[in-house]
Amino acid sequence: MKPLLRPMILILALAQLSSTVDAQALAEHELTNAQALQIWDSTKDREQYQSYGYAFVQWNNRLQLDTKNSCYSKGDEQVTLLIVISGKGEIGPVFTSVEGEKAECFRLTYQGLKFDAPPFSPLVLELVMK
Repeated sequence: MKPLLRPMILILALAQLSSTVDAQALAEHELTNAQALQIWDSTKDREQYQSYGYAFVQWNNRLQLDTKNSCYSKGDEQVTLLIVISGKGEIGPVFTSVEGEKAECFRLTYQGLKFDAPPFSPLVLELVMK
């Protein structure tokens, strides 16, 4: 009977690991704006964050994402974006500092894109669009 218990324990351990991973992935996509801001504020000064942020900005500039869809022409207001990036590099929710056509345009431009996996997750980048 003991050999039958070992596979069951292994299955339970794998199920628990799987549910932990799923919970983390789910949590990355269910963050509130306040939680994203708190994550950004507590990680923005890390060297890993700075390096990743620099690479992200280079990628953004190379693809001209911020000028795509003519978002700048949709209003005069400054829009601050909080971009949530999962452990796989997927851009999940994008929070904006204001509501409006310009903010929505930027949100839709970035949400759903894929970039390199970040050094920690979730990673929240701040971009300021003037």
